[in-house]
Amino acid sequence: MDLMQCFDRMAHSVTSLCSQRLGVSKNVTDTMISTISNMRHYIRTAYGDSDSSCGSDGKILQGSIQGNAAASPMFVAITCVLLNFLESFVQGFHIQTVITLTILSIAVVMYVDDTDLLVSSKSYSESLFFLISRMQKSVKKWRKGVIQTGGALRPDKCKWFLISFKWLQGKWKYGSISEDPVRLYLRNSNGNKIEIERLEVTQGLTGLGVCIAPDGNQMDQINDFMNAKPGQEEKITQWINNVRSKYLRPHDVCLSAFRSIFKSIEYVLPATSMSETETKLIETKLYKVMLPRMGVARNISLPYRYSPKRYQGLGCLEI
Repeated sequence: MDLMQCFDRMAHSVTSLCSQRLGVSKNVTDTMISTISNMRHYIRTAYGDSDSSCGSDGKILQGSIQGNAAASPMFVAITCVLLNFLESFVQGFHIQTVITLTILSIAVVMYVDDTDLLVSSKSYSESLFFLISRMQKSVKKWRKGVIQTGGALRPDKCKWFLISFKWLQGKWKYGSISEDPVRLYLRNSNGNKIEIERLEVTQGLTGLGVCIAPDGNQMDQINDFMNAKPGQEEKITQWINNVRSKYLRPHDVCLSAFRSIFKSIEYVLPATSMSETETKLIETKLYKVMLPRMGVARNISLPYRYSPKRYQGLGCLEI
């Protein structure tokens, strides 16, 4: 689930109440909210400030303003109430550990405006119909809670997976969309009912820069490594093409590698589980072009390639 305009849609009354619930003084919330409510907003560019403005004309603007250091804590205060609201209606992901018999119960995993709602079957005998009904109820309750705080959901950016298992002659496989053609729906900010896009468990879904498929395969992540999408940072293929076609000094190539493409790869690696064959595929494509452009022999011994510079190595990234 994805929230629309996040901090900009926080209703002031809700923001104040939720902040006071966590111990913030009423005078503090009133001071900040009254200041934001009475602001006049201008646009500043290299050519000067705009003559026209918005705000303080009888129509009070909501939200906490981008860049406000208090925006994130106030948003957390609101989501604490939202999570309690949802958990009072829906039982989410519920499982018991094998050895200690500890019960793990999670309804939501949330990172700012990106939210994962989790629902699992209550028992082995629960039918798919009741499971989907509970999931649909979870979606409706979450939307209802979000709207009451001034927020809204974006159905076009919402996705969902159904992880189910099919057994045949003692062997299992993941169920596909064609085998379980069930649907979930969500109403947009205009109240129109829209079907939420469902993905196969073999498809990767990008979140926070990492592309992960529920079945654990890494193919979409590898493809995401290789090919940059419009508006995103340069990925391996695009970076290689730029290095190959542009006039760059060896030092420039080295600087770009260590401060750009290596950082993009390093960020994702802790959340992946690629095989040695898959990592070698990425390394081969990267270093085949990078090393010669740095003025280094392409077939240099691996210890020299990966060893730290204090041991006379290049200190390259070992994937």
